[in-house]
Amino acid sequence: MFVLRSFRRRTVGGNFVGMALCVLYFVFFDSITVADNLSGIFYGSAGIFLFQTLITGLAVRRWFRDVVGYMDVLNGQMQEAPGIKEIAKRKVINLPYLSALATIWNWLAASLVFPVMIPFLENVSADPRLPYRMFLGILFSGVITTSLVYFNMELFSRELWPKLFPNDKITGVKGAWRMTMGTRIIISLIVTGVLPILMLSVVVYNKTRLMLAQDPESLLHSQLAVISFLLVGCTIATLIVARMAARSIVVPLANLERAIRKVEAGDYNVRAPLVSNDELGTVSESFNNMIGVLRDKERMKIMELEMEQGRKIQQDFLPKDIPEVSGWEIDADFHPARQVAGDFYDVFKLPGGGVAFVIADVCDKGVGSALFMALFRSLLRVYTLQLGDDCQDSHDYDTHVQNALYAVSHTNDYIASVHGEQGMFATVFLGVLDPAGGMLDYVNAGHEPPILARKDGSQELLNPTGPAAGLREGIEFGHGAVTMEAGDLLYGYTDGVLDARSPKGEAFSRKRILSLMEGAQDSAHGLVLSVDKALFKHMAEEPQFDDITMICLRRKT
Repeated sequence: MFVLRSFRRRTVGGNFVGMALCVLYFVFFDSITVADNLSGIFYGSAGIFLFQTLITGLAVRRWFRDVVGYMDVLNGQMQEAPGIKEIAKRKVINLPYLSALATIWNWLAASLVFPVMIPFLENVSADPRLPYRMFLGILFSGVITTSLVYFNMELFSRELWPKLFPNDKITGVKGAWRMTMGTRIIISLIVTGVLPILMLSVVVYNKTRLMLAQDPESLLHSQLAVISFLLVGCTIATLIVARMAARSIVVPLANLERAIRKVEAGDYNVRAPLVSNDELGTVSESFNNMIGVLRDKERMKIMELEMEQGRKIQQDFLPKDIPEVSGWEIDADFHPARQVAGDFYDVFKLPGGGVAFVIADVCDKGVGSALFMALFRSLLRVYTLQLGDDCQDSHDYDTHVQNALYAVSHTNDYIASVHGEQGMFATVFLGVLDPAGGMLDYVNAGHEPPILARKDGSQELLNPTGPAAGLREGIEFGHGAVTMEAGDLLYGYTDGVLDARSPKGEAFSRKRILSLMEGAQDSAHGLVLSVDKALFKHMAEEPQFDDITMICLRRKT
């Protein structure tokens, strides 16, 4: 209702000002209602004009009801009808133009109908120029009124734009009328400059002509009154129209200037309000789009810095130096698909003389996966090194083997119970090596089976002994054990190695790994380097879409 009242008040107010201007001129200065016996027809026509304005106003109001209805939708007072949003957007943009057309139509009809009736009336002045005088006077008042209504309704429609165009997309509305800056300036100059001069010239001409046939003294006083009215009244009306026209240009520029200064100060959250559907509106919309791009770039820059910090922190979770183990060679390689990864490996010595190593792959990729990678790595290491309450000898190897193997179960239960809602899990291979005897005890929680290549050329897969860790509480993970002899080599990897794609879409596959292992059993580092080189040659220019991690152990003696 507030929108409707404001619309009605602005429309009626503009027409009232124009009518008052017209009445003042013809009654008190041109005196046609007295001198030419037109008082009755003049006031009757004024009443007809008011009625015509009322009918036109009701028609425009009916046309405007879609906008009112959509505002009620935004205020939660009614449900949205199909298509009403786009209709309301189009109509609120076109409102100033339609209101101006309705106004100028009423005044143009009045300026034509009233003078045309004069020759058919009795007891009226025989002045042949009377119809022209009335036509110009009424039309001039109508142009002033139309300008007031247009700029007034433009200000009104701009008050509604923030709700109708929250995303600042106004220039692309289908069916919306648009007045260019050049047209706006030309119309403003005509209304504020050309028309007042034209009106003054017509009045001076008429009065000068009458001076030749009537008393010059009385006509001079009459002409002075008319000129005074035109100077004062037209100046006031012109200033009002000029101010409203200037505001329609200056306000968007001022808003844009303030927004630019804020951007210069480093504020990328500022937006230039859209207050016009012309070139200034296009510039403001483009400015907002540009700020959006700059803001996204700034966010990306901050995100990249944070991701780089995350990458450095994550690198600290990986072993800086793999422990040296007498009689053994251990090597590893790690290539994250993004700055932070979900894959990890770990190698650390146990107090009992054993060596624990882990290779794991947390589901998904990115920041969330990296955070859980840190959690899995920390839990596995803590539970592996943690001694039970019944431990009698802190350096007993068998005790540490049992702790290490149960570390996967404890980690699984913690992740499933505390972070189960996140749905995160990891495939894990955890092995505990006895360097002296070559015994390798392990748990394979759903991980890609490491490949054990024997010195005699045979190959074995250390298949999973249970599902991935973190799926649910209470999972029982089985244990496995193998003995590695001198010359034997164990190669562990994540699925990023197997799934790496060539430009033709062909996966790298385990078959290629087995083939490479046949001729690279003399060095763990040599095998890692050989697989790494073959892998990236296979991928060529294809982007890496998954983390690539591998670890290799070789018994030398």
